[in-house]
Amino acid sequence: AGFYDSLSGIWEREYGEHMHHGWYGPGTASTMSVQEAQIALMEETAKLGDIQALKEKIEKEEGRKIRILDVGCGIGGASR
Repeated sequence: AGFYDSLSGIWEREYGEHMHHGWYGPGTASTMSVQEAQIALMEETAKLGDIQALKEKIEKEEGRKIRILDVGCGIGGASR
């Protein structure tokens, strides 16, 4: 944990709040910033996993509201 904690500030300065690569869709590589591409990657991953439909299905079938928690590595950028 100490090693990770000591490097988190450096990684955040280099990558921004999202510590992963980005996704550049067709024709967007020259128009998107790195941060925009990182956000696009999260959005595209959620679409591919059909996360919204799963959330709606559970809420309808079970009659309760749910939240989806991303418990990945990083510094919590996606949850901010």
